[in-house]
Amino acid sequence: MRMKALLATAVCVCFAIHATAQDYSKYLWEFPESANIRLQADKQWMRDDLRTEVDKILAAGHLAPYYFNACDLHHEGYFLYVAPGRVITTLAWAYPHLSAEQQARVKAYVAKELANPRYAPWAGAKLPWDEGTGREGLGKPRGFNFDRWWGMEAQYRPFLHTYYGLWLYGHRSGDWQTIKGYWPQIKQFYAAKAGTAEVYGEFGAHIAMARLARQFGDEATEKLAVETAGKCFAAGKDYAAMETTSLKYFNRLKERQHNVLRSTHFMLLNMPPEVGRYLKDNVGDAVVQKNDAIKRRYPHWWFIAPPYESWAGNIGPDCEGVGLPREIFGMVYPVERWVADTKADTLASYLTSGPDGLGDCYWLEPLAWTIEAYGDIRWTDVRKGL
Repeated sequence: MRMKALLATAVCVCFAIHATAQDYSKYLWEFPESANIRLQADKQWMRDDLRTEVDKILAAGHLAPYYFNACDLHHEGYFLYVAPGRVITTLAWAYPHLSAEQQARVKAYVAKELANPRYAPWAGAKLPWDEGTGREGLGKPRGFNFDRWWGMEAQYRPFLHTYYGLWLYGHRSGDWQTIKGYWPQIKQFYAAKAGTAEVYGEFGAHIAMARLARQFGDEATEKLAVETAGKCFAAGKDYAAMETTSLKYFNRLKERQHNVLRSTHFMLLNMPPEVGRYLKDNVGDAVVQKNDAIKRRYPHWWFIAPPYESWAGNIGPDCEGVGLPREIFGMVYPVERWVADTKADTLASYLTSGPDGLGDCYWLEPLAWTIEAYGDIRWTDVRKGL
């Protein structure tokens, strides 16, 4: 009897250790594949709009960061989509919903972006503000006082989230050879910067690197990515601590005590579905409560630059600008889609706002997600077939 008890205890201990080791595996390796998409006639506009907007990106070529200004002071400008390679994530989400001719053009576009050492995801923290087509739709990029904004705030912004777009592009297009040609640069940059990807919106970088390393047979890099992801997933279970960590990267949130941006969810920007699934399982109540608070404060958050005060962080008579940048869409919608289980028709209603400028990543990616919400979603292990 004693021997049986000892064996039972040993089995339980081994099982517990195994279960703990596998705790995060579904977030690391499973992806939400969509099949049997059923768009009724009154929803066909979503696919049409997605293709139209992608055509605009492909025709424009390389896109500069987007300059947002909701006041009459040029020096108070605000910039979005600064991280090199950001648009690749958007094109990857759109890819299955494009025509064959568009898909071929996307491959050429991505190859050109990756070939430029200033535009690729491993280029650093920021794109040059004065190269490419302005996302504002005015031809040349505007970029008023980019350097001032960068020095004051953006130098702290995380940027490794674009690595998820690299993996997603390969996964959806099958164009692994283009990515593989840059594997030495990709893994070297990740190894040097992995520690900066420690807020929810950046967790996707570790997921992507584990998958890319598995794709290319790089066991050492896969081990690094899996271990780093595990540390992030463990830390992320403390939602309050994660909010504190986010202040390192979004320093505008601590600039003024009355800053209305404190009510927002900057630490969720650029998060992929896998991270939404993780949040739902681990800190879902806190995330949804915060999301609901944002929607109460900004009930028309899904409009283009809704005229609330103030994106600059001031309220009252000293307000420096009126209107919210599209980052608010990038904070709220992913929670609606991947954490709160919002119905597809409601999600579609948010997309009637339209894009803000060329390549509106925070609108176009939800557009693709909403199209896929009208299909059958199955979480599938991406390692199968490798």
